[in-house]
Amino acid sequence: MKLCAHVITTDAGLAPNPFHGYCTTAVCTPSHSNAQLQPGDWLIGHSPLADGNRLVYAMHIAEVLTMDQYFHDVRFQA
Repeated sequence: MKLCAHVITTDAGLAPNPFHGYCTTAVCTPSHSNAQLQPGDWLIGHSPLADGNRLVYAMHIAEVLTMDQYFHDVRFQA
């Protein structure tokens, strides 16, 4: 199991995207894009130290898709 954490400097709802029954990070920042997370791993995002270093989200990775698979999967069309 791997744990990857990164600072959320801006939260516009795009990445992570917690809407429509799924939480996805398909277009997330490059700070963890090379982490090669797999099912069973964890990804957490927290606010900057100046903002209290608070937990924004904790995501248990259930599935890893390619970008092509993600953009063509009907589950994420909304």
